[in-house]
Amino acid sequence: MANTINLDKLNKDDLLALAKQVEGQLKVVETRRQKDAKAEAEKVAQKYGFSLSDLVGPSAKSPKTKRLDKYRHPDDPTQTWSGHGRRPKWFLKLTEEKGINADDLIIK
Repeated sequence: MANTINLDKLNKDDLLALAKQVEGQLKVVETRRQKDAKAEAEKVAQKYGFSLSDLVGPSAKSPKTKRLDKYRHPDDPTQTWSGHGRRPKWFLKLTEEKGINADDLIIK
């Protein structure tokens, strides 16, 4: 180990800051190791005439799924909202300004 830190002399704030630095550096090291391992695996796959995705399939990123609409504007059925993310202006206007209960806008 290149540097030695006397932890007994550090106060709580210093120890927390050090722990945060260590955690961040561990993430950097892990990301680098993963990148190196992937590059090495790609070289081996190419040696045998394959791409890495030929051997392990496409990346494991999952596609975003469309959420079903949960709320509908009572006068304009083309205006809907899934209930996730920012509330649309029409929803805010009906619930906050006109006092309509959100449960009354649920699609049945």
